[in-house]
Amino acid sequence: MLDLTEADVGAAIHSIKAAARLRGADNIVIYDNGDVTDARGEEIGNLYDED
Repeated sequence: MLDLTEADVGAAIHSIKAAARLRGADNIVIYDNGDVTDARGEEIGNLYDED
């Protein structure tokens, strides 16, 4: 469980994808610790690092 609101997760995902130059339809993976990777498995951010 990430212990974040749905709104916080959504905002963080948008920020992380924008910083990684990904589009909304691009796939990502979110791990239990908040790490986010792109479809190639490269870490592009962490949900807890976003404001």
